[in-house]
Amino acid sequence: MRETKKDSCRDDLLKGSEIEYKSEVVTLNKYILQLLNQYSMKTFPFLYALIFLFQWRAIAQDGPPLRRVLELKVKPGAGTDGAGVVWHPGQRKYYAAMAGQANFPLTVYDEKGMQLTGDRLVTMTNLRGMWYNPNTKTIQTNGFATFGWREYDLDIDGIPEGIKIIQQGQHQPGLDHVGTYNPVADVLYFLDTEEGMRLAIYSMKTGNTRYNLTLHLQKVSELISEEEEDTDDEYNHTNALFTGIQNMEIALLNMTQKRIEFYNLNGLMTATRALPPETIPEGTLNFAYANGIFWLFNKAQRQWDGYK
Repeated sequence: MRETKKDSCRDDLLKGSEIEYKSEVVTLNKYILQLLNQYSMKTFPFLYALIFLFQWRAIAQDGPPLRRVLELKVKPGAGTDGAGVVWHPGQRKYYAAMAGQANFPLTVYDEKGMQLTGDRLVTMTNLRGMWYNPNTKTIQTNGFATFGWREYDLDIDGIPEGIKIIQQGQHQPGLDHVGTYNPVADVLYFLDTEEGMRLAIYSMKTGNTRYNLTLHLQKVSELISEEEEDTDDEYNHTNALFTGIQNMEIALLNMTQKRIEFYNLNGLMTATRALPPETIPEGTLNFAYANGIFWLFNKAQRQWDGYK
């Protein structure tokens, strides 16, 4: 597909923000070390003040608490876990699916959350994540184990009527991992918790692994040492979300603290948003991002609750 000028600018902006942030941290770190080696004890108070100011600047920003703005009700039937939510900007519709089997429900909604489809529409694949691809203007999916990556065919009304394979076989670190798509880099991210918390990054074109990105949980600066306490079990460990927000590209669901944490493409935490106290986050699946809204599947009410 031919790269447009707009796509190129977005790519440069994304890479530029990553390089600029990392360069700023590394440069200041080296500068402080040089000063510590060069000057006498009399200068230490100044240097400690400099370090304090930088660390204060690097503290992750707590945004305003999230509030529920929309709900997508799923009709009674098969499945207990939500696989994903997608917003199609061309159709101006939401698509929400259940995880588990290829005959589990897929539901289409209008922009206000009104259901547009009945009980007969199913996922046609064993879903583990779905996304809108603006490069192809299609809804695509990742499947359990060897179900692979697929793409829905929509009818004239925007309702899925078929599905085709775009990458066959397993293209993810584990059987149950959920894919999230970065359209600028044209890659899929999968949260890999086998050794700490990291993103396994796969090329959309080839289906092959490109590299891994370590997520430094709750760490906001390279000047701050890693926490010794193991915090991995605080998080939903199948889902990481790509937001497309500069310096807040990756979102993780912290179940213990009932908040969403944002990480940049250097793996450092840059912001947090608190969920309402009554929210019940799940440890696997049931977490999505679409149309600027974070979605958590409410098992008790059998609905996707949207927070913004």
